[in-house]
Amino acid sequence: MPRHLFATVSLAIGATLLVAAQPAPAQTLIYATQTTKNATDYRREIPAITAEELKRANAGIELKVHFEGELVTASELWRAVTGGSADIVSAFLPTTSGSPAEVLFTGLPALLGGSADIEKLAASEALKLFDGALRTHGAVLVGGYWDLLAIGSTGECITNPQQLDKLAVRGPGKAYDMLYASQGGITVPLPSPEIPRALKTGAVDSVTTTLSSMTVGNGHKYLKCITDPTVAVPGMVFVATLMSAKSFDALPPERQKAVLEAGRQMSVRVQAEANKATSATLDRIRADGVKIVGISPADVAAWRAAAERSAWAQFRKASPAADQMITAAAAAIAR
Repeated sequence: MPRHLFATVSLAIGATLLVAAQPAPAQTLIYATQTTKNATDYRREIPAITAEELKRANAGIELKVHFEGELVTASELWRAVTGGSADIVSAFLPTTSGSPAEVLFTGLPALLGGSADIEKLAASEALKLFDGALRTHGAVLVGGYWDLLAIGSTGECITNPQQLDKLAVRGPGKAYDMLYASQGGITVPLPSPEIPRALKTGAVDSVTTTLSSMTVGNGHKYLKCITDPTVAVPGMVFVATLMSAKSFDALPPERQKAVLEAGRQMSVRVQAEANKATSATLDRIRADGVKIVGISPADVAAWRAAAERSAWAQFRKASPAADQMITAAAAAIAR
């Protein structure tokens, strides 16, 4: 080969290798969350922690975060992540519009009885089945955390589901509404920001939600009694972080791995913050003069029995995957 041609080929090969060695251009993913921009608790930190973990991994991924109402409302987050208007979302799925029946798994009453049950569930097949169900509907489970629920009442303390008869009650999603209706309660669906006003005006007699949500707008000050979630709970709710399956599949393998690892690290950190916040918020509520009571083991059993007959039974009918999920979860968290 003539020397000049050899030099030309060598330069071409060198240029090709140089191009191949260049890192892939940075990507910006659209992240939408149900948390409001002016929130001050750990829930606001979910996208920030995820972004921090991605930066630490040098993954070449940046997040453009939209808080509640900036891109879509909280109720539209499922449609956003499966429809293409958001790459990643964080949401309590049972309250989103258009979401499949399997998402009720993240808000089933009396399934988890406290923080100790989180690891049992994580080690079971239930979350793998849940992840698989989400995949069939166009979403990938990236991470999330579980939050303890408490029962607040404007009258007598409520620790047993039978006490809900004829009371106007607000719960965290459809599964709790099924349980409450089975006990004679009058369900009043409304968003968390409207809880303080509903309590003040007497529109509801009882709310079941997280302590953080109870204290938004000082809503807890309209309550006379709240159950202590560090003793026992009527259930827990899972705030999931999902990625569009289409967006995830479009990432190169190393970036897929980075997203999943960032989600795992975020989940650990936010779960720890949520656990710490429970005790601090409980102290604040107690200091404001609200009575705090524990739920007895007998009442815990009553919640579970009522849930199995109502919300669990309906969930099992939703799909074969739903039935398998709750069977695996119940077996892992046997009490």
